[in-house]
Parts: sequence; C-alpha cells; structure tokens
Amino acid sequence: MKVSTAGVVAGIVAVVVAAVCIRLGLWQLDRLEQRRELNASLSSALAEPPIELDSVAMSAVASHPEAYQYRRSIARGTVIEGSDLLLRGRSHNGSPGVHLTSILRAAESGQLVLVNRGWLPSPDAATLDPRPFALRGRHVFEGILRSIPDAGADASPLAIQVADTAIATFRRLDYRTLVDQLDLPLLPLYLEATSTTGGEPSPVPVPLPALDEGPHLGYAFQWFSFAAIAVLGYLTLVGRWLRQRPGAPLDSG
Repeated sequence: MKVSTAGVVAGIVAVVVAAVCIRLGLWQLDRLEQRRELNASLSSALAEPPIELDSVAMSAVASHPEAYQYRRSIARGTVIEGSDLLLRGRSHNGSPGVHLTSILRAAESGQLVLVNRGWLPSPDAATLDPRPFALRGRHVFEGILRSIPDAGADASPLAIQVADTAIATFRRLDYRTLVDQLDLPLLPLYLEATSTTGGEPSPVPVPLPALDEGPHLGYAFQWFSFAAIAVLGYLTLVGRWLRQRPGAPLDSG
C-alpha cells in the first residue's frame, strides 16, 4: 500500500474513532447532568416533612403526581388479601431475590396504593411463595413516593403457581398493565416502604437512591482520552512517514 493511501485510510479511521468517542463522552456528560438534577430533586423532596396520605393528599397526588415524586409519605389502611405481586430480578448485597408488593386500601379515602414492601431472597430471582409474608388487618407504611413508569415490553407479567394460586410477577412496573391486571383504580405513584407495622418475617426495605454522581464524569474523561489517543496516534504515524521519506513529496497514487 502506498504511503498516501495508507495515510488517507488511517486519517479516516482516526476521525471516525475520535468522533464516536467524543459523542460518547458528551453522552456521559449529559447523563451526569441528569444525575445531578435527579439528586437535587431527591434532596429537595426528602427535606420536606412527610405527608399523611389522607383523602386530600391522595387527591393532590392523583392530580399532580410529578410534584410528589420522592416525597416522604405515610399510608394507613388495609392490605387487600391476595393482592401480592412480585418484581423479579432484584438483588440485595449481591444476593438474588424479588421485591414483594401489595395493594393497600387507604383507611380514610379508600384509594388504592401499590406498596413496595421490600426485598426477599429467591435463588432464581423470580419465584417466591408470598403467603408467609401476607399481611392482614390495618397497617401503617412509611416510605417515599415513586412514579409508576411506562415500561413497555418489560411490563408483560408472568405467573408462577403457588399451591392452587397464580401469583403475577413483573420485570418492571407499568401503570397501565397493573390497572388492567388488577382491574382496579390505582394511585399513579407507588410507596416504596422504608418501614411498616408488619411483623416478622418481613422484607428488607429498598434503600434510598444514592445521592452521588455515579461514574459518568470518569467515563466522559475516558472517552475524550480515547479520542485524543486516536488523533495523536494518527499524527505520530504521519510524522513517522515523513521522517522515513525526507524531502520526498507524498505520492498522489
């Protein structure tokens, strides 16, 4: 291969690699900004006093759910018998498991609220008999409100058979799927419980989201470094070719 042809090919490769790496670095900076905005929203919400989910608060949450994301809340009511659902593919300290959720009928308003009661061990991170953890009577849950997203294909339920009962399991929460599955009205936010009046055994509460910036800044520098390496590597090759052919013009062929 002639020097000029090799140089053109190497230059194109270097430009493409550098452009891709720069784009990935900018994407990581964008994710860093999103993470900072999330941390600010979470910190602000957690600094607010907890709200009692009475009929007035329930109405406000139902009307403007985005305003109550991550708010500390207290829900009182009765768990609907047979309403337990499992969220599969969850882990705790590296151990596989599921999250156990139940539907609470609020004492004052009668509004239904999905409560994520926490993590339970499951060897395959998919199946669990929820009956030993069933709650009866009135209970009080404290936690933070989280939005029920639109999860698309990940929201398709699978059923496991426990004795003569089918238990629905989900990979991701999805509001419309839950409403269709339950055939009941449901608050558009769920309560991620940090404590409950339920007895033992009880699920391990889901920890609050970490208030850190994650690895995004480090990843951005890494991608920008790769872009710089691609460009500097190409310039080094050009310099080497020029030194090997002192005074000779580049071959146009």
